[in-house]
Amino acid sequence: MIIKDLFIVSNEGRTYYHYKSATSNYNIDLNLFSGFVAALSVFTSSLSEQKKIEFLKLQDDEMYFTVEQDIIVASIMAVSGVEQRVIEYLMKFVGKKFLDKHFVNMKKPGFNWDSITEAFTKEIEDVWSTDDVYEETKRELISEFMAKSLEGELSPELLQWKITSLFLGSTPDEVEKTLGKVYRFKEDLFSMTNDPILRAGLTEALDNIIQDLSKILPKKSGSLLVITDNRDHYELLYRKCLGYHLFCIPVKTIDDLKSIVTFWKDETSYSIVYMNPTISIEEYRKLKSIPSKGKIFVWINKIPTELRDKSASHHNIKLSHQLPSFSEMFSKIMKESELIEAT
Repeated sequence: MIIKDLFIVSNEGRTYYHYKSATSNYNIDLNLFSGFVAALSVFTSSLSEQKKIEFLKLQDDEMYFTVEQDIIVASIMAVSGVEQRVIEYLMKFVGKKFLDKHFVNMKKPGFNWDSITEAFTKEIEDVWSTDDVYEETKRELISEFMAKSLEGELSPELLQWKITSLFLGSTPDEVEKTLGKVYRFKEDLFSMTNDPILRAGLTEALDNIIQDLSKILPKKSGSLLVITDNRDHYELLYRKCLGYHLFCIPVKTIDDLKSIVTFWKDETSYSIVYMNPTISIEEYRKLKSIPSKGKIFVWINKIPTELRDKSASHHNIKLSHQLPSFSEMFSKIMKESELIEAT
């Protein structure tokens, strides 16, 4: 998505701010444009929600506008397959940022609006150049799409298409963050609905999303299959792994882990991380029986007496205390894991 021109105008049709990017080839009379947008906004407000004007089609671009309190934010942009709500959220973000900084100035007669152009333009360009807000806004829509699917307003097939199409053009780092959110929805799906047919349909849709978006990731990326009841620890590990092109996948139980490993189709390597206060002998035996393409890290506060005996050790399992720090444990995983060599 490329922003060519962005305008902030009053409801009465006065131009407060105009951003013109280097890609813009428009020479627009600001007074005419602001008056037109203000009139268009009034006209659209008289229509029902189902009939309102969302954008105007230009020859090569599209013009969008949205109302945010006492201002209208309008933009001309080159759009390709972007969800309408993403554009609306981004424009509202700009509008709120403008009101936060300049609402007081709007009440000052004769205020020189040219004086804010340079500073506010830098903020706007920072938003567009990093794409952070854009990508986070798209990820926020996943929750909205899931809610609609759970309510029966959006089919699993359409859910899959909407989410996949939103992120096909994203960078690998952003796709990894998105996959993390999709995996968490899949993990929590059992508690979201009691309908077995709906749950099966959504599980398949989420699996297809994961498969489609995973193709964008670098070929040498690896994965950590993470079993933990501590969501904070998982989030820390997940964020740290992104910098290593490692993708964390949350797994509820060791039994679930066995199913994932059995049907693992990805050619990339993976290691397993178990992070909980302790581990039972039965769970430890299950871990020993799981084939892994990498190491199995068991990070616990209390190591059972039975596991301290060398005879209980396993060549592929690294048993460690959680303490003294999460960072040290993470460094240990990174140093000993074959995943580092894979990247």
